Amino acid sequence: RHETSAIPHAGKSMIDFKEAPGRVMMEPRKIGDGNRIMEDKDLLDKLRAAHEDGRVAIKLDLKTLDHMDSPIAVQAESNIWIYALIVAAGLIWWFAGTPAGIGAVVVGAIAYATIGRRTVERRIHRRFYEVAIKNIEPWRKLWRLQGITLECAESGDVCASPDGNWMRFVLDHLTH
Repeated sequence: RHETSAIPHAGKSMIDFKEAPGRVMMEPRKIGDGNRIMEDKDLLDKLRAAHEDGRVAIKLDLKTLDHMDSPIAVQAESNIWIYALIVAAGLIWWFAGTPAGIGAVVVGAIAYATIGRRTVERRIHRRFYEVAIKNIEPWRKLWRLQGITLECAESGDVCASPDGNWMRFVLDHLTH
């Protein structure tokens, strides 16, 4: 296995390309049907199709993607659990005393660490497949963060955000 990095591999590239912001220009003789310009959104469509038919695995680090700069994370989802814990512990402390209040904090922390985190991560996972993999703007923002790894099922080659060049990965593994 080798990792597709931000610098194209010398001699490994199947299609020569010149990058312009948001565009990858391919040499016509390499693809065989005249001058074609593939934009990054076209490459994202190819990546999504390859993922759907099993040629590419997309691995997500959901804890990393739950970042305030992430377009698929909603901070209020985590905060609501914390606010509910504070209110519940406060009410239990007020009406049942300090030991019960401390017990409520412990139970609430365990509930958040198990049920709450999993709920937040499931929602991030759902938003990734409903939004980010279908729209180039959130995809670009997510790729600048850590937490996404692409793996070609055929070759085992991987490309990880943010250092990997996902467009080169798609061109090398999915356009032939």
